[in-house]
Amino acid sequence: MGLKINGDKTEVQFLGKGDKQFDIHVDGHSLKQTEKVVYLGGTISSKEGSGADVQRRITLARGIFYVLNKVWISKELKKATKLEVFETLVLSALLYNSQTWNMKATSKRRIRVFEMACLRKNRRSHKNRQITKFRDSDKTELEL
Repeated sequence: MGLKINGDKTEVQFLGKGDKQFDIHVDGHSLKQTEKVVYLGGTISSKEGSGADVQRRITLARGIFYVLNKVWISKELKKATKLEVFETLVLSALLYNSQTWNMKATSKRRIRVFEMACLRKNRRSHKNRQITKFRDSDKTELEL
């Protein structure tokens, strides 16, 4: 009994300042060093920090948003129902694992731009109209 490491499937990653290269061998296999890893739904990047995960989450949420296009253009659904669908399906995918992000101004801006674009499409609002609130990682509400 014990832990067995599959050298073909195992990768190593350096996290920290600098760019160090490792040469680690397990059972005669040289382990590959990687820059990005997707672990438990979040992207861990050696160089980009949480920016890579934010971008990946925006891409996933955008895909979900466009798959639900029939919901957004439906005239039979109320705006409140569409907003609930948006919050439940799109925002939950966008903000999954967000409590681990080290939010920089560019990441916050990207999230806000995505959210505003989605809500403008839902409400057919003018670009400059302020229509939503954004919750940052501190659970405070920021007016856009």
